[in-house]
Amino acid sequence: MSEIKLRDYQEDAIGAVFQAWYDDMRRPAIVLPTGAGKTVVFSALIKRFREVQDPNPENEDAFRTGNRVIVLVHRDELADQAMAKIHAVAPHLTVGKVKAETRQTNADVMVCSVQTLARGTALRQITSMEQQCGAVGLIITDECHHASAPSYGKVYDAFPDALQLGVTATMARGDGGGLGDVWEEVVYSRSILWMMSKGYLAPVKAKAIDLQALDMAGVKTSGRDYAAGDLGRAMLEAEADKAIPRAYREHAGSRPGIVFTPTVATAQATADA
Repeated sequence: MSEIKLRDYQEDAIGAVFQAWYDDMRRPAIVLPTGAGKTVVFSALIKRFREVQDPNPENEDAFRTGNRVIVLVHRDELADQAMAKIHAVAPHLTVGKVKAETRQTNADVMVCSVQTLARGTALRQITSMEQQCGAVGLIITDECHHASAPSYGKVYDAFPDALQLGVTATMARGDGGGLGDVWEEVVYSRSILWMMSKGYLAPVKAKAIDLQALDMAGVKTSGRDYAAGDLGRAMLEAEADKAIPRAYREHAGSRPGIVFTPTVATAQATADA
């Protein structure tokens, strides 16, 4: 497998995180838009973190925190994506999944469902294996705008000496909750417009499609956003799954693209259409 070559901004993001850690910041965060390769960035960062954790006492770059890594994800789909990218970037490391009944807690890098860890049993398994497998020295939180939820706090409290990194495309919660008590500082960020101007993301044009049958009366709100389940049902009732492909063919032709939907069911119906 050919080695993944990092883009300049990805290298800069990793450098900013390591500098923050060396400056005694325990919980830095980085913000990169969708398509910028956040998973590639934290996979390469894991590889370098492992490289500097040389137990030699003369190694001034080592953090002395333990060399095992936890990657926290909040959705099952993200776990497999993260595992595949870590394997590609660092094939010499063992990568395990900790989700539901899968408990690969002896791996160098553990990609974990936050819901599974917060329930406690898997968390205790990881901490009980420190003598055998090594201590957890780094926790990376994907989609870290969720991290002020109590379930994340349980995981963080179990590893008080571990360094942390938060990664997200948007440092804001849908419910308006604060993140300043979790992440100390965003040490690196790039906007969508910056990515477009440098040719890393395709420029976009906006087109509004009117769904005349869409009834928002029964769609509840949660904080400052619509409840995903209610919105997904309303969209399917208005046959948005059929309207989206029609609009796509009209305006985008045969060009590749991405469709974001509020629920998995909406996504599957749209893909089928």
